[in-house]
Amino acid sequence: MFFSQISCILDKSKPRKRAEYSKNGVLNYQVCLKYKESPIFSIAFHFLSSDLGKIYTAIPWKELVLVFKIKEFFKGTKNHFSPKGKLALMFLKHDACCSDKRLIEQLNANIDYQFFCDIHLGHHRLTNYKIESQIRCKLSGSLNIAKV
Repeated sequence: MFFSQISCILDKSKPRKRAEYSKNGVLNYQVCLKYKESPIFSIAFHFLSSDLGKIYTAIPWKELVLVFKIKEFFKGTKNHFSPKGKLALMFLKHDACCSDKRLIEQLNANIDYQFFCDIHLGHHRLTNYKIESQIRCKLSGSLNIAKV
């Protein structure tokens, strides 16, 4: 996703010949210098320095995706959320302390929430307010509390 390309400022390893992901899942620092001139870069940097951005960088996303056994399906209708984004939406639900409908409304309006959930809506809006509940029900079916 776009945010994982922007978050490369956290990884300042040696430049590689082509854009490869490092161990923590972000792109090389030298590759991302071209994004520095874009206006979205300052927004992403602001997000990473905010409280929500610090929570985002502290969560072990890959391990959680493996524990919950979330897979990305390419058949059928388009998924708005990646496996990491689905888990991030659950963290955001707890952090925002609001209803499902209100959370989707805030997700549509708040770019920091979109960065946290690893999506970029642009001018599009999510209209299905039940999507958060559907994701929660799907995750609860695969929860193995002994591993978490």
